Amino acid sequence: MRSRTVAAWSRCGGGAGRDADLRASADKPEDDFMNHRTQRRPWTFLTNHGHALICIARDSGIRLRDLALAVGVTERTAQSIVNDLVETGYVERERVGTRSRYRINAALPLRHPIERDHAVGELVMTLAAAAGAGRAVR
Repeated sequence: MRSRTVAAWSRCGGGAGRDADLRASADKPEDDFMNHRTQRRPWTFLTNHGHALICIARDSGIRLRDLALAVGVTERTAQSIVNDLVETGYVERERVGTRSRYRINAALPLRHPIERDHAVGELVMTLAAAAGAGRAVR
C-alpha cells in the first residue's frame, strides 16, 4: 500500500517508476534531491507557488491536503499559497459541493521583472505537460 505522500506526489506528475528511481539513487548524492549527506539545504528552481500551480494544472480538483503533501508544506501553508494565487488573479476557485475546482489564468505575466515578458501559462503548460495537464489552464 502506498503512502499518502507518494499518492499525492503521483497525482502531481510522479509515478511508481520515478519513486523507485529516487529510492535507487539514494547512493548517488548527485542524483538525490533530499540527500541527507550534504550539509547544504536542498533548493529547487521553482517556488512553492510555482509547484502549486503545476499541481493545479495537473489536477484541477486537487484537495489542499494532497497539494500540501505534493509541494512539501503544511495544509495551512498550502491554503495560504492558493489564497495568494486567487487574490492575485492567477487562479480562480469555484466551489462544487464540498470541494473546490481551480482554473489557472494562463494569460497573466510572471511576476518577477526578469520573467515579466512571459505568461504564467507558458511555464505551467511546459512543466505540467508530462502528466496530460490542460484542464485547469485557460
